[in-house]
Amino acid sequence: MGEAESKLEPKPGKNLIFIGPEGDFTNQEMDLIKKKHAASIRLRPQVLRTETAAIFALSMAHLGG
Repeated sequence: MGEAESKLEPKPGKNLIFIGPEGDFTNQEMDLIKKKHAASIRLRPQVLRTETAAIFALSMAHLGG
């Protein structure tokens, strides 16, 4: 397991949230994320700025919604 791949291993009972960079993930990054069976969701119909998406995603995770 490579260094990048080992960072994608969540601890039991934990979740990982990936916020795409402005230029989107590379094909290699997407392949690695898909390999880990990550679910893809869209937070809003509009594209959010990276820093706004992170705050929004963490708020939704905290509120359970």
